[in-house]
Amino acid sequence: MIDAEGGLYLEITDMAKLFYLYLHQGEWDGKIIVTPEWVKQSTIPFISISPGVSYGYKWWLYSYGVNNSQLAWAGNGFGGQLPVILPEYDMVVVFTAWNILQGRPSLGRRIIFEKIINTLAETVK
Repeated sequence: MIDAEGGLYLEITDMAKLFYLYLHQGEWDGKIIVTPEWVKQSTIPFISISPGVSYGYKWWLYSYGVNNSQLAWAGNGFGGQLPVILPEYDMVVVFTAWNILQGRPSLGRRIIFEKIINTLAETVK
């Protein structure tokens, strides 16, 4: 279902599938659904929002990692809904939250990415 402000109402698994499609360059089950060229073009920083944060074609792009050399592709949903692709780790992560009140604690995007990466590093040891 689409609402007037451009949002989507998706189940968490459907959101993850959409991001998985992009992680795999637009291919699903051996079929090209979105051209790899479009995936690449849409995930290139187009507009700089703030240091380390850019916007592509409907993608929030966050630099992270050593020297900010890696780029996470993310959505940004109401109340803290956060689907993320970490392409260097071949990973899709979907956070669901509901924090719409002012002054409530929240985690910054880079902190989230670093926590995921640190947890991965610990499990590999």
